[in-house]
Amino acid sequence: MDIEEISQILYKEQNQKLKAIQADFYLEAEKYLRQLEEDIGKINNSRSPEFKMLHDEHEGALSALETIFMKRIGKVITMATFQSHADKPIAKDIEKLLPVEKNFMTLYCRELRPQK
Repeated sequence: MDIEEISQILYKEQNQKLKAIQADFYLEAEKYLRQLEEDIGKINNSRSPEFKMLHDEHEGALSALETIFMKRIGKVITMATFQSHADKPIAKDIEKLLPVEKNFMTLYCRELRPQK
C-alpha cells in the first residue's frame, strides 16, 4: 500500500455509491503508516527535505484515510437506515462492505428497527 493507492480509493469513494475495496484495506493502511512513522523516526534532522517529504506523506495519508472512513461509514448508515425500514433484505452493495462494516450495519439496523 502507498499514498497513490489510498488516493485512488479516496477518489472512488467521492461517488455516492459504495465501492469494493480489499478486505484488509485498513490493516494494510496501518502497516503503511507505521512504516512511514518508522522512516521518519530514523531521520535526525527535522528540517531535512526527506523528513518534510515523509511527514507530508504521512499527514496526507492520515487525512485521506479519515475521509475514506467517514464517507464509507456514512454510506453504511444510509444503507442500514433503508434496510431497517424494508420488508425484505436489501442486498445491493452489501458485498462491497468490509467485514467490520457489515457488523456495524447489522447492529445499526437492529437499533433502528421499530420494537414490536
